[in-house]
Amino acid sequence: MKSTIKAEYQYKTNFFFGLFANLYTYFLTYTSIWILTHKFSVIDGWNYNELVFLTALNLFTYAIAITVLYHYVSGLENYLLEGRFDRVLVRPINPIISLIFDGFAWMGIGQLLVSSVFLINSIIALEIHWTTYKIVVFIFCLIGGVLIQGAALMIFGTLSFWVKKSYSLSIILFYNLKTFINYPLTIFGPFIRNILTFVLPWALINYYPAVFVLGKKDELSMGYLLTPIVGTLMMIGAILLTQIGVKKYNSTGS
Repeated sequence: MKSTIKAEYQYKTNFFFGLFANLYTYFLTYTSIWILTHKFSVIDGWNYNELVFLTALNLFTYAIAITVLYHYVSGLENYLLEGRFDRVLVRPINPIISLIFDGFAWMGIGQLLVSSVFLINSIIALEIHWTTYKIVVFIFCLIGGVLIQGAALMIFGTLSFWVKKSYSLSIILFYNLKTFINYPLTIFGPFIRNILTFVLPWALINYYPAVFVLGKKDELSMGYLLTPIVGTLMMIGAILLTQIGVKKYNSTGS
């Protein structure tokens, strides 16, 4: 990671513009929440600071996952198509570890900084009554959120072993659908709610933990307990799927 940052910093203007672009993009996300709540003071009972908290949970955990795994999800398909995955297999290290550390998304640092600031500010503004149980659960939910996001990135990257171009699939099923969880699930119908809870469990990343921390009411009031459990199971599944994919791999022969 240090070597990657030093290499990128050789082109200082590009380095700072890349960092600024990520800061700016995330800042616009929170600005859009302000504009929305300026027009409508609450959205189904959620005010500005609560929506910021909801969004920040999503983006904070994503920033951690993508900083480590961006190269994995976006680059693996190119490794396979160009035959460069052969180099990974001859290294004396687990292919998963090799792929993760073969690149480092240093621009994710900007995302992490912005999301951290808004997460902390929203917690302060909401004056949440913290108990020991709530603090412990919140920490485990953050870890679970990172695991869910990281596992999803690994799974969509690993699908390249079968579908060759899996990054486009991640755009549809992960990035696009995940925009729904920046809003309370209660504004959507049962179909969307069930998809985002039980099929593609993106709502476990932030919605159910936020419902618990903020004392909101929901049909699945204990849903926050699923976050670390599902995150752990998904990560185990992602690792196993990668191992299956590696065994299936056939070189290009070139």
